[in-house]
Amino acid sequence: MIQQSISIRHQLSAVIYVTDMITGRAVDHQRLTFMLEPTGTTPIYKNEGYYVYSNLPAGIYRLIVHSLDYGIVIRQWEWNPQQKDPPVFQLLLQPSPAYLFATKITRIYCRCVDVVGAPITDVPLTLYSRSPENSRARLRKKTNVEDQTLEVATTGVRSLAGESYLLCSIHEDIEHNEPIEIKSFPQLNDQVWQLISPLSHSYTAGALLLPIVRATTDHRGEAVLVIRSLPSSKGQFELVAGYSDQKPYISKMLTIQESEVISLQLTISDSC
Repeated sequence: MIQQSISIRHQLSAVIYVTDMITGRAVDHQRLTFMLEPTGTTPIYKNEGYYVYSNLPAGIYRLIVHSLDYGIVIRQWEWNPQQKDPPVFQLLLQPSPAYLFATKITRIYCRCVDVVGAPITDVPLTLYSRSPENSRARLRKKTNVEDQTLEVATTGVRSLAGESYLLCSIHEDIEHNEPIEIKSFPQLNDQVWQLISPLSHSYTAGALLLPIVRATTDHRGEAVLVIRSLPSSKGQFELVAGYSDQKPYISKMLTIQESEVISLQLTISDSC
């Protein structure tokens, strides 16, 4: 599609798709704001539903995409005009607290504050599924280190580009838990998933793919995490605030029912 609609492909510096995590559809371009550092420029919107940057000089670029309805998404890449093809980014936008939700969507409203109750901004939140019965897929065949394609058997919930999973299997009593991010394009068979980065481990057939949901607190210290599907209607999840290898860091176990709305507040201190 890109090859047919753009005759000056060699001038492209980046191609960007922006998708709503809930609907799986392209986000209305009129509701999005783009900022490219260090140039401060915005991309050109194409009627086919994607955005392009063209004729960028060589350098390192940082793209920030945001909207009142969604959280902020940031991508960074190094561009060299001598590259044969431009990078293609599939941005999956997480809803903000202002988003209007469908009635059956499971969501967790989280507020992060310090010891005196003041909001903390830019706290990374990660929700890990810990229930095998809620896996979104299983591997149909084994994989090897450095593979970037998975053949999977899904639970019937269509995957979206940009979704993240925890790939879990056990090899000789050694448990591998590897976060992965999907790079699938809509025209690909849903049983074949492409990955953003190659695998760090090998996995046997039957390994589970458990969903991971991420968000970042806004200027009010608030964020919302949305679970698109719970095949077993409920499950155990671990909510992590911060980075596991840095302090402050908080981990909290949650039992969540499908369609449930949960509100919680996390108090984060330097002594955590």
